[in-house]
Amino acid sequence: MHPRSVRHLTAPPDYNGTLGNKVSTVSNTRSFFNKKPNEYRYGPRVECDADTQRVQLMIKNWSSRWLELPHKQTFALAGPMILANISVPLMGLADTAMLGHLDDAAFVGAVAVGANIFAFMFWMMAFLRMGTTSVVGQALGANNPTTAFDQLAQSAALAFGLAALLIITHPFTLPLAISWVAADPQVAELAAQYASIRIYAAPAVLGTYVLSGWLLGLQKPVYTLIITVAINTINIALDYVFILKFNWGSQGAAAASVCADYLGFVIALFCFYYSAKQIQLFKRAPNWRWLSALRQGNWRKLMGINRDLFIRTAILLFVFNFFTAQGGDLGQTTLAANAILIQLMFLSTYALDGYAHAAETLAANAIGAKNLHKLHNTSIAACSTAGFIAVFMAVVFWFGQPFFIWLMTDIHEVKQAVAQYYIWLCIMPIVAVWCYLFDGIFIGAGKTRALRNWMLAAVLLVFLPSWWLLQPLANHGLWIAFVVFHIARSISLGYEYYRCTVRNSWFATSSNVDAC
Repeated sequence: MHPRSVRHLTAPPDYNGTLGNKVSTVSNTRSFFNKKPNEYRYGPRVECDADTQRVQLMIKNWSSRWLELPHKQTFALAGPMILANISVPLMGLADTAMLGHLDDAAFVGAVAVGANIFAFMFWMMAFLRMGTTSVVGQALGANNPTTAFDQLAQSAALAFGLAALLIITHPFTLPLAISWVAADPQVAELAAQYASIRIYAAPAVLGTYVLSGWLLGLQKPVYTLIITVAINTINIALDYVFILKFNWGSQGAAAASVCADYLGFVIALFCFYYSAKQIQLFKRAPNWRWLSALRQGNWRKLMGINRDLFIRTAILLFVFNFFTAQGGDLGQTTLAANAILIQLMFLSTYALDGYAHAAETLAANAIGAKNLHKLHNTSIAACSTAGFIAVFMAVVFWFGQPFFIWLMTDIHEVKQAVAQYYIWLCIMPIVAVWCYLFDGIFIGAGKTRALRNWMLAAVLLVFLPSWWLLQPLANHGLWIAFVVFHIARSISLGYEYYRCTVRNSWFATSSNVDAC
């Protein structure tokens, strides 16, 4: 528009809808052109009241702060661990699939019994991985790689000592365990043959636990993924050779697992070497330093963390075994239905545990750096993303019910039982995700005594009383007690997180290092 025609313009309708007078002054013309586009049609902007503005500002601040959280860093750690966790069941599935092609079904039963015993045994030793991640992550967060190496040396010594103890005592412990689990004499004999070979993998398995803890403490989850995938791939290949080609039966399955574990341990050593070079560990810590670490290192802290984690894991295993036993008392159909639902629940657990590992690693690093802001930010990032995944898994379970039931069983009675109790599978990811994440945070922070105490309280004060009171509801009552147990753990650990924050005790340096 030509500038000279500006003074011939008329003002737009005002807020009441009346036509304004012609403007002839430059000031009125400028005020007209300064109006925002929407005001030409709708009149001047109406200001919101103070409460509405406060809410809008709060939402804007929350959204901007959430976007600033370290989501990429959390996912970079959680993604490889999710893939590694998902690959874990492949070893047992490979053994079962290969043996399923043999003539005698006793081989399958023997490997199932032996694999369950060793899964229980090695799971009880998983504190070696978690404890190593905590102490190494804290040392590296404090920019003290030599201390991290000392903690690694102590963890490795403890792992090989426990492995030697398992091998020495296996002539007494394994027959007792097999007699409890296997009732059929033929299955028991084959299971004993399997166990007598599989036990010699203990040094490799426990050593790999320690090295995996070191790699997670260094925030190198890709190396852990490589180790896990390599072990499972080698095991599957050797299963094919030993079982189907050499026809070694259950002994072949055990030999394949042992070879895969030791080859995986060698790969873990190479990963340790490359990760140590990246932080210039060998320049700072001489080769003989591990001897002084064993003599003068802070064994009290490491042993305290591992003791608490061992007790916590034992209590958790008791809950799962108690759940299975009570389901068996309700009949074979109920036992089979619960087993299927638990296996499906583990699918979501594998995914959610990836974020628990990420929270564990980042919490250890933040505690070592004495950075409370980083601890809170990484905790919120892990919890928020894992919460979305838990809801997504619940929705998938809900809408995929026909498919999952069809996939897991063909028995009509078991299908009906699974459908009857399927609602609890959909609920579990949403209520359990929080205790998984708090587990990771407290393990990384070294607050393992709180984990132990609250786990014991949840079992004695919540799970067992709930099961006792809800026995008239049969299996529904058992599942309610199981769900309430996870809710109690989530609430209690959330309270403990709040209490440590209020008391400013995340960085406590007293002798009771893990107390809030």
